[in-house]
Amino acid sequence: MNRRLYYFGIFILSLTIVAGLLQNVLYWQLGGSVVMLESFMSWYIANTVTSLLGTFIILKYFHFRTFHFAFVSFILSSIINLGQSVVFYFIISGAHELQGYYGLIIYLVLGAAILHAMSLVFSSAREKRWLKMAGIVTLIIASAFLAILLASVNSRGAIQISLGKLAKAVECFGVFIPFLLILNFLDEIRMLKRKRSTFVIPEYMESVIGLTAMVLFAFTLTLGLTLWSEASQKEYWQTKNAEETDKFVKQCEQRSFKNSKGETLNYLLLRPKDYNPSIKYPLVVSLPYGNYESPPAQWLARDANRYRYPSFIFVPYCPEGAGWGGIPNYPTIDTLVFDAILKLEEGVSIDKNRRYVAGVSRGGYGSWHFITTRPDMFAAAIPVCGGGDTQHAGDITKVSIWAFHGAHDRNVPVSNSRDMIEAIKKAGGNPKYTEFPDKAHDIWYEITQMPSVLEWLFAQKRISVKSNNEEGLKR
Repeated sequence: MNRRLYYFGIFILSLTIVAGLLQNVLYWQLGGSVVMLESFMSWYIANTVTSLLGTFIILKYFHFRTFHFAFVSFILSSIINLGQSVVFYFIISGAHELQGYYGLIIYLVLGAAILHAMSLVFSSAREKRWLKMAGIVTLIIASAFLAILLASVNSRGAIQISLGKLAKAVECFGVFIPFLLILNFLDEIRMLKRKRSTFVIPEYMESVIGLTAMVLFAFTLTLGLTLWSEASQKEYWQTKNAEETDKFVKQCEQRSFKNSKGETLNYLLLRPKDYNPSIKYPLVVSLPYGNYESPPAQWLARDANRYRYPSFIFVPYCPEGAGWGGIPNYPTIDTLVFDAILKLEEGVSIDKNRRYVAGVSRGGYGSWHFITTRPDMFAAAIPVCGGGDTQHAGDITKVSIWAFHGAHDRNVPVSNSRDMIEAIKKAGGNPKYTEFPDKAHDIWYEITQMPSVLEWLFAQKRISVKSNNEEGLKR
């Protein structure tokens, strides 16, 4: 190995460490939503290219040192990791059907990592102290990750979420592995100073290496700053939304409902301004995407809207590990919510023909699920960036629907809303649908700039029809 190749390898590994640290910091700030940032795709591709170059240098080194077991095991590990990167790229691009295979790929990645770690610990590569240490660290991290993954298979709810966070914490220690490889390369350079290398790189290759290093540095710096800026902006809005949520919670009554099975639902209730028990008011069920974070509820809670559209605002709380329904293989507490609504109506003056449901993201899925599960209960729905079961489209042709989605949404595929709308139309319904062609998942602000949305919502009324045991909806 030539000294320039060692320095190039150190440079590549250093970029890998910096990129890994940045990505881990952003993950702990934003959680899994970091992969949905617009600039993340470019960042991910650039990091994958950098990793491939690092892989080439490491393979070159193993071959040069005739560490055959380490060489072969690293080739296998690299191929599997590349496959994992490709599948992950397609998943975050919107190919969610590949998620079913992702778990298997992770097992393969961990298995290959353990095999390579053993090659560094037990083969001739162990003569290099930093390589042996890298093998030990890799073995510990991969084994711990595998144990957590196996434990999460039979776990549910909050335990599964906690295990997922623990797995991410263990994964963060992976940044130490390239650092140990850098220390090994520095040892090799010191050896070269005492003993002249017979390996000579052509002059044009030195120019290519230098140019490649500059390009990678420029891309990493530019894309990293872009990702950091976008993440900071998203964190700002998350903080602002949290503040708005806290403000909304303080306006509301905090209540709870317990059913005959002993199951409890906590929820918020905001009464109409100047509530008069002799008047029947609409009920808006606003499904949060997390905790009590519910954009429709916060919008309706503004003073101007409370005066113009007096109504009860009902915001249920969903515990970690559960949902409102509509998401495959995910526990739902929908029946508990329905029972709580019916119990609430025994004590306050609610117009049962003007029940509405709205939600964003997870709440969007829930909105579709609520009306397909209980089409008799709701007069209208505003599902935002959600999805439903098209097989039940015929059940909601009499429910007034105005759905919204961003065309570039990578979190929830826009096809979810398109398919539901098309299925309802084919079944004889007449739903409204607005798609923002230049937007992704965060479209709520654009919706709030459309005053016609609330005018439309509160104009909807359900009328009971007793013939044929069916109930119709009048828009």
